[in-house]
Amino acid sequence: MNVELLQHIVFICFGAVYCFFGYRFLKLLLAVGGVVAGVALANLIASAYFQGNVVVFLIIALLTSLIAGVIVRFVFNLAIWCVGFVFGTCLAPLIVPLLADPESLTGAVIAVLFATVTGLLAVVMQRPLLIIVTATIGSFVVMTAIQMIDTRDHLFNAEELASAYADAVDRTWWGIMLLAVAGIICQFQTKKRVKRDRRED
Repeated sequence: MNVELLQHIVFICFGAVYCFFGYRFLKLLLAVGGVVAGVALANLIASAYFQGNVVVFLIIALLTSLIAGVIVRFVFNLAIWCVGFVFGTCLAPLIVPLLADPESLTGAVIAVLFATVTGLLAVVMQRPLLIIVTATIGSFVVMTAIQMIDTRDHLFNAEELASAYADAVDRTWWGIMLLAVAGIICQFQTKKRVKRDRRED
């Protein structure tokens, strides 16, 4: 098994956990998500500006991972807003074409505003909305990673990741929706069981 396939499998597992257990393990998953985002950002910066220098990559990855950990530990609402913003960003390619040309400035503004609003809603309506958000993000991660395995794209290549995401939305939107709905149902059922167990105790 090569390293790239292993990375994709790890992302599929992470997406599945996020989809089906996102709210229950929210703080841990936020921390892991922050570290993953930090590593991805470090890889992009090192590749674009430092010819893929490993030392620079490790330094940036460490710094961004520490910043992500601080955000989750001390600025929880900001971390929640970030999750909501990512949720809005995932849905934007489905929403924006209904309102404007996705390639236009208007389309970009609508996408940013939409993601900003979903971030604010995530903070205001934390529990029910975060269940929906985590299930949906998880389903997007799983289907995008599966698409990347099929096309043999690189996980930390920004262009290939964006292309795989677009292909996943175009070709397997039904799979994303089914997986998201299954995750939402599973998380709400888990929440009900936890409440019932607490009452019995």
